Amino acid sequence: PVDVKNPDPARRQAPLCGLNVLLGFKQVDDRNWINGTIYRPKTGATYHAIIQILPSGKAVLRGYVLLPAFGQSEVMTPVSAKDYPKCHAPA
Repeated sequence: PVDVKNPDPARRQAPLCGLNVLLGFKQVDDRNWINGTIYRPKTGATYHAIIQILPSGKAVLRGYVLLPAFGQSEVMTPVSAKDYPKCHAPA
């Protein structure tokens, strides 16, 4: 599949496999990153975002519009490369 919802027509043929969706984060301390963005290929929208690493190693990613109070959080669990299926281009 490709990035058909991208607002930039020149990028709509980019494969979703390997697409960088987290951009521009600045690390503040050992557990917090701010001033980043998250791109959602399903809708083609980009949101402001912050990330907090929990003591468990999981990450809380909060995407928002205007202020973090106007956003949604998701807890993410890290996976190892060996446990995650590799992307393959269609033949």
